[in-house]
Amino acid sequence: MKKALKYLLPVIVLGVVVFAMALEAEDFRIAVVNMDKVIDESYAGQEANKALLSFIDIKQTEVDLLAEEINRFQEELGEEVTDEQLTQLYAMLADYQEALDQANTEVQTQAQTLRNRLVSEILEVIRQIGEARQYDLIVDSATVTYFTRVNIVDITGEVIRNYDQIKLQPEDN
Repeated sequence: MKKALKYLLPVIVLGVVVFAMALEAEDFRIAVVNMDKVIDESYAGQEANKALLSFIDIKQTEVDLLAEEINRFQEELGEEVTDEQLTQLYAMLADYQEALDQANTEVQTQAQTLRNRLVSEILEVIRQIGEARQYDLIVDSATVTYFTRVNIVDITGEVIRNYDQIKLQPEDN
């Protein structure tokens, strides 16, 4: 119950604030943007996804090599397995598990780093659009469910276009 309140309370507060502001201002302008869609469909997001998939392939190859080494060792074992061979096999399995855990951690860290960079850049584009269009509030529609009769504009497509334009323009030397 506490966990549900932790997430529900900010949404309720946001709703009350938006409603109160809308009552006070006749020209209260609200926009929504779907950050997940911007990340998935923008050029930079697709490039980040390619980089992450390449990184995952490298880590998978490293782990696969250890698994192959374990398989070869097991195939070479005779019917009579010595305590020394068993100890070596357990050590190899422990090393494999450690490498797998390390690879997973590195992939998660890389994914989060890439996402943080993208979000930071996208937020700047959203800020620019918000200022240019004079929006009072811009909400991420991927994380907030909203119900309103107030006219809300979805700026997701515009954010993608502007972000792509920034990322694809030649850099000045």
